[in-house]
Amino acid sequence: MLTPAQVLSSNVTLLIWLPILALLTFLATRFITQWTRRRASSGSVITSGVTLVQRPVLTPTEMNFFRALQTAVGTEYSIFPQLPVWTVIEPAVKDSPAARAFTNRINLKRIDFLLVESKTLRPYMAIELDDRSHQREDRQKRDAFIDEVFAQAGLKLIHVRAAATSNPQVLRKQLGLTVLETISA
Repeated sequence: MLTPAQVLSSNVTLLIWLPILALLTFLATRFITQWTRRRASSGSVITSGVTLVQRPVLTPTEMNFFRALQTAVGTEYSIFPQLPVWTVIEPAVKDSPAARAFTNRINLKRIDFLLVESKTLRPYMAIELDDRSHQREDRQKRDAFIDEVFAQAGLKLIHVRAAATSNPQVLRKQLGLTVLETISA
């Protein structure tokens, strides 16, 4: 038979271990649930609830200009649309904090069109197609910054109004290219 001290100590032990076991069971269940969720979602890099769709590279206005530009430059230049600025301009010294700060500033900025020499693929000229949005103050600040960046890098940047003519000869003249007799207007 158990003495009263033994009975009391076994109940106390039970009272101590029962909540500890309940807490451990709760924590283990929670850990397993979260681990299972993470594992199930780790197969996809897309956040749950996000649906992705394709979008055109160019707006209809940009597409019209692109077609006119193709005719205007012929095979003399290749045209790269919607290029990030960092693909053609970078700091001369890349390890400094200032260089990293500059790269962060241009990281998400794009240029509408880049003409490159067809034979060498060296950048020749950047073209910004200015529509009504370029009249906004924030776009004017962005344009001034990009203008300064391209000027400092020694890469020509031309702004062409979106309403500009699609006549290839006129476009060549706007871009400062020699007028070719082989292009029919």
